[in-house]
Amino acid sequence: MQRVLVLDIETLPDLAAGRALLDMPEADEAAVRAALGIRSARPGEAPERAFLKPPLHRLCCLGLLVAGRAAPDEPWQVERIRTPTVAEQPEAVLLARFDAALRGGPGLIGFNSGGFDLPVLRYRALALGVPMPHLHAPGFGYLHRYGERHLDLMDRLSGYRASPAPSLGECAALLGLALKAEMDGEGVEALWAAGEAARIAAYCRTDLAATWLLALRWWLVTGALTEELARESLHGFAEAIESGALGEGLGAIAAAARRAAGGLIPHARRCHLRAPRSGAHGGTPPWVPLPGGGPPAALASRHRPRAASAASALRAAGFGLPPLGITPRPAPAPAPRAGAWGAAPRHRAGRGWWRRPPGPRQAPSPARNRGRSGPR
Repeated sequence: MQRVLVLDIETLPDLAAGRALLDMPEADEAAVRAALGIRSARPGEAPERAFLKPPLHRLCCLGLLVAGRAAPDEPWQVERIRTPTVAEQPEAVLLARFDAALRGGPGLIGFNSGGFDLPVLRYRALALGVPMPHLHAPGFGYLHRYGERHLDLMDRLSGYRASPAPSLGECAALLGLALKAEMDGEGVEALWAAGEAARIAAYCRTDLAATWLLALRWWLVTGALTEELARESLHGFAEAIESGALGEGLGAIAAAARRAAGGLIPHARRCHLRAPRSGAHGGTPPWVPLPGGGPPAALASRHRPRAASAASALRAAGFGLPPLGITPRPAPAPAPRAGAWGAAPRHRAGRGWWRRPPGPRQAPSPARNRGRSGPR
């Protein structure tokens, strides 16, 4: 059984930490929030819109989407989506339950989860004293940027920030989904102040479903998921949404999943190649197929004979290419010409012909002859 978790959190400013940071023990919450905004604002940015650093956030909602499949050759099925808020459960309980969900080493997927979600969880565990041993397991695990258990889609899509990092709304727009049209993360603080915890949970649920839809398309594009499995996974996701098992307000994502599944053209028929077998380019990981480094085995097997035949044709045309697997002997280096560097080469032992050319003859320095007697 392979399992994967999709993580998304919604946060609020940690005014208690901000009060201690700014040394404002008697100030009210509005004054502390304004001071934090002024401290974090960039030049020309309004303080109320400034994004605080991860240590100055506290949890408002911790959402998880759980998906699994029985074998690598079966489609993914979304089991449930849960988005509890701190109005329902204490923050420490949310952290402990998330760490318990990591027991057994399931895969973890997020969007900017390595840059924001996981750092916030680590800081909150530090502030509240909550043990999270499964999150901090040693090795190339969830906290390692290039690890095998954690897939940060924003990091991968931007080439590990080699290009400007996209937002989840921008990536969802590529699939025809208007994700952030009504609200974004900046509206969470105002909704919480108005007592709209249910709307925050619904917003987190939408982000989880959109991230899962993007993950399925990412696996398809990178060759980690075949067209047939991707189509079945997308149809199954849409059916689970339409049945109401995953919550309300996900109709637009179900329609986007249907469109994505209907627009798939089988790669094997389009390119006249076999579909990559299970275990191609490195094998199927134990929990979820992450993008591999090399091409699928079908592509590699088709291109190797072409490269060999091209090399044979060039050799027949007289281009002098060596046979495959034989390295030509390097040509000997030309002997130095007389007069190189402006002077004849020197062949005395210990001296090379590359010695610098002598300059104008100068009188010997008195310092060099100090302490000597008689002619040199």
